[in-house]
Amino acid sequence: MIQDFTITKIIKGILQENRIDCDVENGADVLNSCMAYRPFENKIVFNNHKLNATHHRSFKDMDVVDFVRIIAYHEIGHIIDFRTNSDLTRSRVCFEKSAWDEGLKLIPSELKDGYIQVREKHMEKINLSMG
Repeated sequence: MIQDFTITKIIKGILQENRIDCDVENGADVLNSCMAYRPFENKIVFNNHKLNATHHRSFKDMDVVDFVRIIAYHEIGHIIDFRTNSDLTRSRVCFEKSAWDEGLKLIPSELKDGYIQVREKHMEKINLSMG
């Protein structure tokens, strides 16, 4: 099980490496997903319980730190997408696809296969919930 401090350190490190100014906070008490970018607060919030549960349930063969890094790059994809296109009328599928595409441009090569695996599973879940 990965702890709050470690998750925060991972996310802040990735933000710093990519020269992105954004706050990070544990939002376990209010967040129903692993991680989310809140554009009007310029903040990435995470739910350590949801991160650990999702990792254990769906990606247990993947290193938990790599899983957290992958989700963080996806959220950074949201930051970049929102800064270049703040149209809030787009569909959820469009928002998510754009974020995954933007995150893929930044993710280190050693995480690309895992990133694609997580993206495919996430997009499949969203497509099922939308239709």
